[in-house]
Amino acid sequence: MGIWYRDTQGQVGYHMYATPRGNCKATWNKSGFQHISGDLPPGLYFHGSRIKGTPTQPGRWQVTVKFIGVTCMGRKYEDETVNVELNIKGYAPRKVQ
Repeated sequence: MGIWYRDTQGQVGYHMYATPRGNCKATWNKSGFQHISGDLPPGLYFHGSRIKGTPTQPGRWQVTVKFIGVTCMGRKYEDETVNVELNIKGYAPRKVQ
């Protein structure tokens, strides 16, 4: 079917909300979601299949997730594994001494 994440670019200290999208003319669904490998940037977490939070460290991260039981307009599709690349810009906060 084709699933990808939207809004995977972020800025240290600013809230992010990355959502999965599907190549479907109507609403698509899944019966399950699984985090396969990789780490999210510090400050971000999975909320269901969405990625949200406030990143605290700049850099590039990659996570692999799996969408299970994917359907679009009543048609069933194979489970889909997706690589998500997150790019966080900015500077990490300094410690106050």
